Amino acid sequence: MNWKRLPATLLLVVAMSSLVWSAEPVKPAVTQHDVQAILLRHCTVCHGRRHQEGGLSLLDRKSLLKGGKSGPAVIVKTVTAA
Repeated sequence: MNWKRLPATLLLVVAMSSLVWSAEPVKPAVTQHDVQAILLRHCTVCHGRRHQEGGLSLLDRKSLLKGGKSGPAVIVKTVTAA
């Protein structure tokens, strides 16, 4: 496990898990802007324009979904209301 990436990864997991569907409309605690800021601050140094460690590029959505040598960086799941 790469311990350098753990804080940013945990932050993203916590942030994205807070976006749940409920009966009442609730403003998301984390917005797309927040997630982009986290990725820019913590991830683009190793996965940006100049360097793509592990074959992972975060330059666009297509690259993010494709992932790198170890698989997709992000998996999109659609949540439906019950």
